[in-house]
Amino acid sequence: MPIWTTTQLNELLSMRELPLRLLPAKEIKADFLANAAATDIAVIGIDDDYLTFLESAKERGLSGPILFISPEPTIAEPELHQYNAMVLDLKKMGITEVRNMVHVILGLAVRRGGMPLPEIPLDQRGAARSEDPMVEDPATIRERLNSVLKKDIPVIAALEVKEAGEPVIARGLCSIKEVRDNAIVLHRFKQSLLLKGIKKGQSLKVYFGYKQKNNGSLVVVQGTTDKEITASFPEKLFITREMRIQPNRARPVSLYVLIANEPTTNLKVMDISPRGIGFTCTRDLPMDSTYGFTIVLPDPQTIVVTSGIIRFKKEGAQGIRYGAEIQPHPWDAESIAKYIMKRETEIIGLLRST
Repeated sequence: MPIWTTTQLNELLSMRELPLRLLPAKEIKADFLANAAATDIAVIGIDDDYLTFLESAKERGLSGPILFISPEPTIAEPELHQYNAMVLDLKKMGITEVRNMVHVILGLAVRRGGMPLPEIPLDQRGAARSEDPMVEDPATIRERLNSVLKKDIPVIAALEVKEAGEPVIARGLCSIKEVRDNAIVLHRFKQSLLLKGIKKGQSLKVYFGYKQKNNGSLVVVQGTTDKEITASFPEKLFITREMRIQPNRARPVSLYVLIANEPTTNLKVMDISPRGIGFTCTRDLPMDSTYGFTIVLPDPQTIVVTSGIIRFKKEGAQGIRYGAEIQPHPWDAESIAKYIMKRETEIIGLLRST
Protein backbone atom coordinates (compact mmCIF):
# COMPACT_ATOMS: atom_id res chain seq x y z
CA MET A 1 0.00 0.00 0.00
CA PRO A 2 2.25 2.87 -1.19
CA ILE A 3 1.64 6.52 -0.39
CA TRP A 4 1.53 8.73 -3.47
CA THR A 5 2.97 12.19 -2.88
CA THR A 6 5.31 14.82 -4.33
CA THR A 7 8.95 15.49 -3.53
CA GLN A 8 8.03 18.90 -2.09
CA LEU A 9 5.41 17.48 0.29
CA ASN A 10 7.66 14.60 1.27
CA GLU A 11 10.37 17.06 2.33
CA LEU A 12 7.82 19.24 4.15
CA LEU A 13 6.09 16.42 6.05
CA SER A 14 9.11 14.12 6.63
CA MET A 15 7.48 10.90 5.35
CA ARG A 16 10.71 9.15 4.41
CA GLU A 17 10.16 6.06 6.58
CA LEU A 18 6.82 5.29 4.90
CA PRO A 19 6.40 3.36 1.61
CA LEU A 20 6.36 6.19 -0.94
CA ARG A 21 5.78 6.77 -4.61
CA LEU A 22 7.17 10.21 -5.47
CA LEU A 23 5.99 12.07 -8.58
CA PRO A 24 6.01 15.67 -9.87
CA ALA A 25 3.02 17.72 -8.73
CA LYS A 26 1.78 18.14 -12.34
CA GLU A 27 1.71 14.37 -12.94
CA ILE A 28 0.63 12.85 -9.64
CA LYS A 29 -3.15 13.08 -9.95
CA ALA A 30 -3.33 11.52 -13.41
CA ASP A 31 -0.83 8.81 -12.50
CA PHE A 32 -2.68 8.03 -9.25
CA LEU A 33 -6.01 7.67 -11.06
CA ALA A 34 -4.46 5.47 -13.75
CA ASN A 35 -2.24 3.20 -11.68
CA ALA A 36 -3.12 3.24 -7.98
CA ALA A 37 -4.49 0.14 -6.25
CA ALA A 38 -7.83 0.34 -4.42
CA THR A 39 -6.38 1.06 -0.96
CA ASP A 40 -3.40 3.21 -1.98
CA ILE A 41 -3.08 6.54 -0.19
CA ALA A 42 -2.56 10.01 -1.68
CA VAL A 43 -1.03 13.07 0.01
CA ILE A 44 -1.19 15.86 -2.55
CA GLY A 45 -1.61 19.62 -2.90
CA ILE A 46 -5.10 21.02 -3.34
CA ASP A 47 -6.23 22.89 -6.45
CA ASP A 48 -9.47 24.11 -8.01
CA ASP A 49 -10.19 20.69 -9.54
CA TYR A 50 -9.96 18.67 -6.32
CA LEU A 51 -13.64 17.65 -6.39
CA THR A 52 -13.35 16.38 -9.96
CA PHE A 53 -10.30 14.37 -8.89
CA LEU A 54 -12.22 12.90 -5.92
CA GLU A 55 -15.18 11.95 -8.12
CA SER A 56 -12.83 10.21 -10.55
CA ALA A 57 -11.10 8.35 -7.71
CA LYS A 58 -14.48 7.22 -6.36
CA GLU A 59 -15.61 6.02 -9.80
CA ARG A 60 -12.42 3.96 -10.12
CA GLY A 61 -13.00 2.33 -6.73
CA LEU A 62 -10.02 4.01 -5.05
CA SER A 63 -11.01 3.93 -1.38
CA GLY A 64 -7.74 4.70 0.41
CA PRO A 65 -7.44 8.00 2.32
CA ILE A 66 -6.72 11.13 0.27
CA LEU A 67 -5.13 14.03 2.16
CA PHE A 68 -5.02 17.46 0.50
CA ILE A 69 -2.35 19.80 1.86
CA SER A 70 -3.26 23.48 1.47
CA PRO A 71 -0.64 26.25 1.88
CA GLU A 72 -3.35 28.92 2.26
CA PRO A 73 -6.73 29.12 4.02
CA THR A 74 -9.05 27.12 1.76
CA ILE A 75 -12.80 27.03 1.30
CA ALA A 76 -13.49 23.33 0.79
CA GLU A 77 -16.59 21.18 0.64
CA PRO A 78 -17.46 20.17 4.24
CA GLU A 79 -18.47 16.61 3.36
CA LEU A 80 -15.29 15.17 1.87
CA HIS A 81 -15.64 12.15 4.18
CA GLN A 82 -17.87 10.59 1.51
CA TYR A 83 -14.69 10.39 -0.58
CA ASN A 84 -12.55 9.35 2.43
CA ALA A 85 -10.68 12.64 2.00
CA MET A 86 -9.57 15.54 4.18
CA VAL A 87 -8.06 19.02 3.69
CA LEU A 88 -5.24 20.03 6.06
CA ASP A 89 -4.60 23.78 6.15
CA LEU A 90 -0.94 24.62 6.77
CA LYS A 91 -1.54 28.29 7.55
CA LYS A 92 -4.39 27.65 9.97
CA MET A 93 -3.07 24.52 11.69
CA GLY A 94 0.69 25.03 11.45
CA ILE A 95 3.27 22.64 10.01
CA THR A 96 3.77 20.71 13.26
CA GLU A 97 0.07 19.90 13.69
CA VAL A 98 -0.34 18.99 10.00
CA ARG A 99 2.74 16.75 10.08
CA ASN A 100 1.50 15.08 13.27
CA MET A 101 -1.94 14.35 11.81
CA VAL A 102 -0.50 13.06 8.53
CA HIS A 103 1.84 10.62 10.28
CA VAL A 104 -0.79 9.25 12.65
CA ILE A 105 -3.45 8.88 9.93
CA LEU A 106 -1.08 7.27 7.44
CA GLY A 107 0.46 4.98 10.03
CA LEU A 108 -2.94 3.66 11.06
CA ALA A 109 -4.13 3.43 7.46
CA VAL A 110 -1.10 1.37 6.40
CA ARG A 111 -1.70 -1.08 9.26
CA ARG A 112 -5.47 -1.30 8.77
CA GLY A 113 -5.51 -1.58 5.00
CA GLY A 114 -6.81 1.88 4.10
CA MET A 115 -9.02 2.66 7.10
CA PRO A 116 -11.73 5.33 6.82
CA LEU A 117 -10.72 8.83 7.88
CA PRO A 118 -12.60 10.58 10.66
CA GLU A 119 -15.42 12.72 9.30
CA ILE A 120 -13.57 15.91 10.27
CA PRO A 121 -10.09 16.89 11.44
CA LEU A 122 -9.81 15.92 15.10
CA ASP A 123 -10.48 18.69 17.61
CA GLN A 124 -7.16 20.20 18.68
CA ARG A 125 -7.82 19.35 22.29
CA GLY A 126 -9.35 15.92 21.61
CA ALA A 127 -11.94 16.46 24.34
CA ALA A 128 -15.60 17.36 24.67
CA ARG A 129 -16.39 21.01 25.26
CA SER A 130 -18.39 21.78 28.39
CA GLU A 131 -20.81 23.93 26.39
CA ASP A 132 -21.76 21.07 24.07
CA PRO A 133 -25.35 20.13 24.96
CA MET A 134 -26.72 16.62 25.34
CA VAL A 135 -29.03 15.78 22.43
CA GLU A 136 -32.28 14.15 23.57
CA ASP A 137 -34.70 15.11 20.78
CA PRO A 138 -35.61 11.87 18.90
CA ALA A 139 -36.02 13.70 15.58
CA THR A 140 -32.52 15.23 15.84
CA ILE A 141 -31.00 11.89 16.82
CA ARG A 142 -32.75 10.20 13.88
CA GLU A 143 -31.50 12.89 11.50
CA ARG A 144 -27.91 12.30 12.58
CA LEU A 145 -28.19 8.52 12.36
CA ASN A 146 -29.73 8.71 8.89
CA SER A 147 -26.92 11.03 7.79
CA VAL A 148 -24.35 8.47 8.99
CA LEU A 149 -26.28 5.72 7.16
CA LYS A 150 -26.59 7.68 3.91
CA LYS A 151 -22.94 8.73 3.81
CA ASP A 152 -21.71 5.32 5.04
CA ILE A 153 -19.70 6.92 7.82
CA PRO A 154 -17.94 4.27 9.93
CA VAL A 155 -19.28 3.65 13.44
CA ILE A 156 -17.23 2.50 16.42
CA ALA A 157 -18.95 -0.09 18.60
CA ALA A 158 -17.55 -0.60 22.10
CA LEU A 159 -18.44 -2.94 24.95
CA GLU A 160 -17.00 -3.69 28.36
CA VAL A 161 -15.10 -6.95 28.89
CA LYS A 162 -13.09 -8.27 31.82
CA GLU A 163 -9.30 -8.59 31.92
CA ALA A 164 -7.92 -10.18 35.11
CA GLY A 165 -11.16 -9.20 36.81
CA GLU A 166 -10.94 -5.53 35.75
CA PRO A 167 -13.17 -3.85 33.15
CA VAL A 168 -11.63 -2.76 29.83
CA ILE A 169 -13.26 -1.58 26.62
CA ALA A 170 -13.19 -3.69 23.44
CA ARG A 171 -14.04 -1.76 20.29
CA GLY A 172 -14.22 -2.15 16.53
CA LEU A 173 -15.53 -0.60 13.33
CA CYS A 174 -18.93 -1.34 11.84
CA SER A 175 -21.65 0.39 9.79
CA ILE A 176 -25.32 1.29 10.22
CA LYS A 177 -27.49 -0.94 8.04
CA GLU A 178 -30.90 0.42 9.01
CA VAL A 179 -32.50 3.07 11.23
CA ARG A 180 -35.90 1.88 12.44
CA ASP A 181 -38.58 3.62 14.51
CA ASN A 182 -37.37 2.02 17.74
CA ALA A 183 -34.05 0.38 16.82
CA ILE A 184 -30.84 0.56 14.79
CA VAL A 185 -29.19 -2.31 12.93
CA LEU A 186 -25.37 -2.54 12.80
CA HIS A 187 -23.47 -4.74 10.31
CA ARG A 188 -20.16 -5.08 8.45
CA PHE A 189 -18.14 -5.57 11.62
CA LYS A 190 -14.43 -5.34 10.86
CA GLN A 191 -13.50 -7.47 13.88
CA SER A 192 -15.52 -10.70 13.83
CA LEU A 193 -14.61 -11.48 17.44
CA LEU A 194 -16.33 -8.28 18.55
CA LEU A 195 -19.54 -9.34 16.82
CA LYS A 196 -19.34 -12.80 18.38
CA GLY A 197 -18.79 -11.28 21.81
CA ILE A 198 -21.93 -9.12 21.70
CA LYS A 199 -24.88 -10.75 23.45
CA LYS A 200 -28.57 -9.93 23.74
CA GLY A 201 -29.27 -7.64 26.69
CA GLN A 202 -25.76 -6.16 26.78
CA SER A 203 -25.11 -2.44 26.87
CA LEU A 204 -23.17 -1.20 23.85
CA LYS A 205 -21.64 2.21 23.20
CA VAL A 206 -21.63 3.54 19.65
CA TYR A 207 -19.61 6.49 18.36
CA PHE A 208 -19.70 8.35 15.04
CA GLY A 209 -18.65 11.67 13.52
CA TYR A 210 -21.26 14.27 12.65
CA LYS A 211 -20.56 17.88 11.61
CA GLN A 212 -17.23 18.35 13.35
CA LYS A 213 -18.30 16.53 16.53
CA ASN A 214 -17.73 13.02 17.83
CA ASN A 215 -21.16 11.76 18.89
CA GLY A 216 -21.64 8.88 21.32
CA SER A 217 -24.60 6.98 22.76
CA LEU A 218 -25.42 4.00 24.95
CA VAL A 219 -27.77 1.40 23.45
CA VAL A 220 -29.01 -2.03 24.49
CA VAL A 221 -28.59 -5.09 22.27
CA GLN A 222 -32.00 -6.51 21.30
CA GLY A 223 -30.84 -9.36 19.07
CA THR A 224 -27.87 -10.78 17.18
CA THR A 225 -27.08 -12.90 14.12
CA ASP A 226 -23.75 -14.04 12.71
CA LYS A 227 -23.61 -10.88 10.56
CA GLU A 228 -25.43 -8.08 12.38
CA ILE A 229 -26.95 -6.86 15.63
CA THR A 230 -30.16 -4.99 16.41
CA ALA A 231 -29.95 -2.44 19.22
CA SER A 232 -32.33 -0.03 20.90
CA PHE A 233 -32.81 3.43 19.38
CA PRO A 234 -30.52 5.90 21.22
CA GLU A 235 -32.33 7.93 23.87
CA LYS A 236 -29.63 10.61 23.87
CA LEU A 237 -26.37 11.59 22.18
CA PHE A 238 -23.39 13.09 23.94
CA ILE A 239 -20.29 14.78 22.55
CA THR A 240 -17.12 12.87 23.33
CA ARG A 241 -13.37 13.26 22.99
CA GLU A 242 -11.31 11.00 20.78
CA MET A 243 -11.24 7.47 22.16
CA ARG A 244 -8.25 6.35 24.21
CA ILE A 245 -7.11 2.83 25.03
CA GLN A 246 -6.74 1.42 28.56
CA PRO A 247 -3.33 -0.12 29.29
CA ASN A 248 -2.93 -3.69 30.54
CA ARG A 249 -2.48 -3.53 34.32
CA ALA A 250 0.08 -6.32 34.18
CA ARG A 251 2.10 -4.34 31.60
CA PRO A 252 1.25 -0.73 32.42
CA VAL A 253 2.11 2.48 30.61
CA SER A 254 4.29 4.59 32.90
CA LEU A 255 4.05 8.38 33.14
CA TYR A 256 6.50 10.76 34.81
CA VAL A 257 5.53 14.44 35.06
CA LEU A 258 8.16 17.13 35.62
CA ILE A 259 6.80 19.19 38.54
CA ALA A 260 8.98 21.91 40.06
CA ASN A 261 10.43 20.99 43.46
CA GLU A 262 8.78 17.54 43.35
CA PRO A 263 10.56 14.14 43.27
CA THR A 264 10.10 11.86 40.27
CA THR A 265 6.92 9.82 40.67
CA ASN A 266 5.48 7.09 38.45
CA LEU A 267 1.83 8.09 37.97
CA LYS A 268 -1.01 5.69 37.19
CA VAL A 269 -2.07 5.94 33.52
CA MET A 270 -5.79 5.30 32.96
CA ASP A 271 -5.90 5.65 29.17
CA ILE A 272 -3.87 6.97 26.24
CA SER A 273 -4.19 8.11 22.61
CA PRO A 274 -1.68 9.69 20.18
CA ARG A 275 -2.80 13.13 21.38
CA GLY A 276 -3.99 12.64 24.94
CA ILE A 277 -3.40 10.77 28.18
CA GLY A 278 -5.49 10.24 31.31
CA PHE A 279 -3.89 9.66 34.71
CA THR A 280 -4.40 9.99 38.46
CA CYS A 281 -2.25 12.10 40.75
CA THR A 282 -2.41 13.35 44.33
CA ARG A 283 -0.86 16.69 43.31
CA ASP A 284 -3.04 19.69 42.45
CA LEU A 285 -2.19 20.56 38.82
CA PRO A 286 -3.92 23.74 37.56
CA MET A 287 -6.09 23.58 34.45
CA ASP A 288 -4.35 24.60 31.20
CA SER A 289 -0.92 24.39 32.85
CA THR A 290 1.91 22.79 30.85
CA TYR A 291 4.37 20.17 32.15
CA GLY A 292 7.13 17.98 30.80
CA PHE A 293 5.86 14.40 30.29
CA THR A 294 7.91 11.23 29.95
CA ILE A 295 5.79 8.28 28.81
CA VAL A 296 7.15 4.73 28.84
CA LEU A 297 5.28 2.30 26.57
CA PRO A 298 5.63 -1.49 27.04
CA ASP A 299 6.09 -4.30 24.48
CA PRO A 300 8.70 -3.23 23.40
CA GLN A 301 9.70 -0.57 25.89
CA THR A 302 9.59 2.81 24.16
CA ILE A 303 10.21 6.21 25.75
CA VAL A 304 8.26 9.26 24.57
CA VAL A 305 9.23 12.73 25.86
CA THR A 306 6.68 15.45 25.19
CA SER A 307 4.77 18.33 26.74
CA GLY A 308 1.39 17.86 28.40
CA ILE A 309 -1.36 20.46 28.91
CA ILE A 310 -3.94 19.78 31.63
CA ARG A 311 -7.38 19.89 29.98
CA PHE A 312 -9.54 17.86 32.39
CA LYS A 313 -9.60 17.60 36.17
CA LYS A 314 -11.91 15.74 38.55
CA GLU A 315 -11.39 14.83 42.22
CA GLY A 316 -12.12 11.28 43.35
CA ALA A 317 -11.62 8.91 46.27
CA GLN A 318 -8.21 7.72 45.00
CA GLY A 319 -6.80 11.10 44.04
CA ILE A 320 -7.40 13.55 41.23
CA ARG A 321 -8.22 12.27 37.74
CA TYR A 322 -6.55 14.30 34.98
CA GLY A 323 -6.78 14.39 31.21
CA ALA A 324 -3.91 16.02 29.34
CA GLU A 325 -3.37 17.01 25.74
CA ILE A 326 0.04 15.82 24.59
CA GLN A 327 2.08 17.12 21.68
CA PRO A 328 4.56 14.40 20.72
CA HIS A 329 6.88 14.42 17.74
CA PRO A 330 5.22 12.63 14.77
CA TRP A 331 7.54 9.63 15.16
CA ASP A 332 6.62 9.40 18.84
CA ALA A 333 2.92 9.72 17.98
CA GLU A 334 3.47 6.81 15.60
CA SER A 335 4.95 4.77 18.46
CA ILE A 336 1.85 5.47 20.56
CA ALA A 337 -0.38 4.51 17.61
CA LYS A 338 1.50 1.21 17.25
CA TYR A 339 1.00 0.47 20.94
CA ILE A 340 -2.72 1.27 20.67
CA MET A 341 -3.14 -1.04 17.68
CA LYS A 342 -1.42 -3.89 19.52
CA ARG A 343 -3.43 -3.25 22.67
CA GLU A 344 -6.72 -3.14 20.75
CA THR A 345 -5.93 -6.56 19.27
CA GLU A 346 -5.09 -7.88 22.74
CA ILE A 347 -8.41 -6.67 24.17
CA ILE A 348 -10.44 -8.05 21.26
CA GLY A 349 -8.71 -11.39 21.89
CA LEU A 350 -10.32 -11.51 25.35
CA LEU A 351 -13.63 -12.18 23.60
CA ARG A 352 -12.45 -15.63 22.51
CA SER A 353 -13.33 -16.95 25.97
CA THR A 354 -16.72 -15.23 26.29
